[in-house]
Amino acid sequence: MKLIVTINAGDATQDIVLPVGHATQSFKWLADAAAYRFIHDGAPRHGHNLSLSNQSREQHLLPLNANLMPKDVYSADCSFFHPDDVIKDHVVDGQSITEMAKR
Repeated sequence: MKLIVTINAGDATQDIVLPVGHATQSFKWLADAAAYRFIHDGAPRHGHNLSLSNQSREQHLLPLNANLMPKDVYSADCSFFHPDDVIKDHVVDGQSITEMAKR
């Protein structure tokens, strides 16, 4: 199973296709895995050349040593997934999930 996870971390937003196997993990695992992928697989970082003014770039980039703390996970059908709930009990393959995270 794969899920499309949209991570909102302040001004930075990214869609990630996240393989979840048989989806027997918890939503806490999903949130942590998506946050890890966001940081390590392409979140805009300081030092990258973007076509923004210097001031705009500083407002939207994550520091090099950034960590994200998952705050909320929800979908269009469900306003809250409990961190201990099992993924396969609530979502289907290819479904979109949103994660709010703070830096």
